[in-house]
Amino acid sequence: MYLDQAASFWGSGFRAFEPVTVSLNAGTASAELGSTTANAGGGWSFTIAETNLGAVASVSANTAALIDAGIVTAMATGADGTLASVPVMVGEKMPVAVVPSIASSMMAGPTADPGKFVAGAVVNGGTMTLVGAGFTPGGGAAVTALTGLGSAGEVKTSSVGLVVVNANGVFIKDFNVSLAPGSYTLEARGVGGSYATAPLWVAPASE
Repeated sequence: MYLDQAASFWGSGFRAFEPVTVSLNAGTASAELGSTTANAGGGWSFTIAETNLGAVASVSANTAALIDAGIVTAMATGADGTLASVPVMVGEKMPVAVVPSIASSMMAGPTADPGKFVAGAVVNGGTMTLVGAGFTPGGGAAVTALTGLGSAGEVKTSSVGLVVVNANGVFIKDFNVSLAPGSYTLEARGVGGSYATAPLWVAPASE
């Protein structure tokens, strides 16, 4: 999410016609964005009334905290007690969509020993380090694992998590490995069209 852009949210699983309040939470800083009402099926949608996120008074008052947090929680709070949340990154300006001058790349592997990195193989239940380069500087990327095909031939994926790209177009982040033993394709899709894949083999944990 960017302060110079509009913001919309969608939710489901709420009670029929339940009033819903949408907010951003970054530790001690909280910004209420507005409210809406779920429909008869418990679904709802909400778009801020202001032309851009930065124009919301509660966001403007907490801009530094929201940006410095890196990843904040977008929270939907129902009047009847229903709660829902999703992680989002708040940035100052939408990056200009440009084609990276170099191809994006990514590696995944364990770093059990400081300074040592073995790409491509991790242990189920352990920790893997993702290293990416060539992404849009200052943006973010969503990492997923391709886990197979559905009955209709659709590609099935499992979310690994979100990463923040630094000013040099690089990200480095550790993730817990919760994938079943086997081989996978990891994908990282960033703002501005940045895209990279990496092979990953998940080995069974030793007994």
